[in-house]
Amino acid sequence: MTDSTGLSGKTATADIDKDVKKDYEYSRGQLYDVIEKGQEALAGILDVANNTDHPRAFEVAGQLVKSVSDATEKLLSLIHI
Repeated sequence: MTDSTGLSGKTATADIDKDVKKDYEYSRGQLYDVIEKGQEALAGILDVANNTDHPRAFEVAGQLVKSVSDATEKLLSLIHI
């Protein structure tokens, strides 16, 4: 049996499976990148905070910790832990 695209059900399912795998791999790579860049930014803002003792720098550091933590949780959710 074919669908409106002229593809059989198995072919359409295989195409969807490939798309899902591609999206998964892309999302996973993006999350790794966000986490790595967040860790680099966190190291930099912690240097600024420690050198200046400015409250805003510590506030930003706290926000970065939360953002990196959230991205890590999203990464783990991709593998359904």
